[in-house]
Amino acid sequence: MIPDDLKRVSVEKLIARVAIEISQVTDSITNLATRIMNDCGIGAMDAMHLAIAIRSGAQVFLTTDDAILSRADRISTYSITVKNPTEMV
Repeated sequence: MIPDDLKRVSVEKLIARVAIEISQVTDSITNLATRIMNDCGIGAMDAMHLAIAIRSGAQVFLTTDDAILSRADRISTYSITVKNPTEMV
């Protein structure tokens, strides 16, 4: 079993490597976020983050949010995979 501190450091390093883009919120992203929010039953800000990731071409969305992780199957219909960052180390 990997200690939590080691997992946290590994996840922080992973995020620092891959989280490098700043996106503008467009009407297309807002419309997609609204659809995700309604279809998947998640909050507005979470849906916005997912919509930005999808429009930016992300294939995987990393989160520790149980509400999002529990809806991963529904979210996957938008061609993005939702994972807990600890699955990546």
